[in-house]
Amino acid sequence: MRELLERIDSRELAEWAAYEQVEGPLGGPRDDVLAAMIASTVHNAAQTKKGKRVTPKDYLPQWDARKSQTWEEQLAVVRAINTSLGGSSRGKSAD
Repeated sequence: MRELLERIDSRELAEWAAYEQVEGPLGGPRDDVLAAMIASTVHNAAQTKKGKRVTPKDYLPQWDARKSQTWEEQLAVVRAINTSLGGSSRGKSAD
């Protein structure tokens, strides 16, 4: 964490956290698919013949399942994260 904060300030970190909350985890979408394929394969291999079989879709996160936020709600999240990390606002206030 110390090295991270040496490279970026708390405001930028809060912006990235808010972005990830809206868009899902950073990284390629194929990573989620690959992880879901592995998880379903392991699950199915551990089942008995009568056990419930699953597909990768059963393990695939639904990032867009949340209700969409207004820009005001997104800004409130960014401000809350920024404050929790000890940051301060340098830009114009939208209040």
